[in-house]
Amino acid sequence: MRCAVAIALCLMVWGCGSDSDEKLTGSEVRQLLPAEKEALRRSLSQALREPDAAQFKWMPLVVQRGKATGYCGLVDAKGSPGPSIGFRKFAATIQQGSGGQYDHGVIEHVEGSPAIFASTGPASDASGRGAAEEVCKAWGYVDFSLAN
Repeated sequence: MRCAVAIALCLMVWGCGSDSDEKLTGSEVRQLLPAEKEALRRSLSQALREPDAAQFKWMPLVVQRGKATGYCGLVDAKGSPGPSIGFRKFAATIQQGSGGQYDHGVIEHVEGSPAIFASTGPASDASGRGAAEEVCKAWGYVDFSLAN
């Protein structure tokens, strides 16, 4: 009887997968290479008011096969005027260059920080509060303690 209950519980837990689990099927997870981090830092920071002041903490990359690659991490940037905002979640779309490494991208959302962007674009949308977290969760980026 105990065995039957244990099997039933296992099947119930196994069947409770989320939609995001299904979206991650067929993806691989890997660390960004040092050259990719540097290229992405240069590219992603171009939309910021002070690109040279931006600091990033990188998450492991969730590569979606056959799809545009969504990427999330943490960014610390300066608003104008004032000090840096502290590390906040960001969501970006990144792409591979001709050599196959990820070398350029665009930040789409930063958690609650529209003032850090150089112009008014989709990333500087003030209604984006919470958007970065929702997008990141959908792309499979949940545990930001992994960022370094």
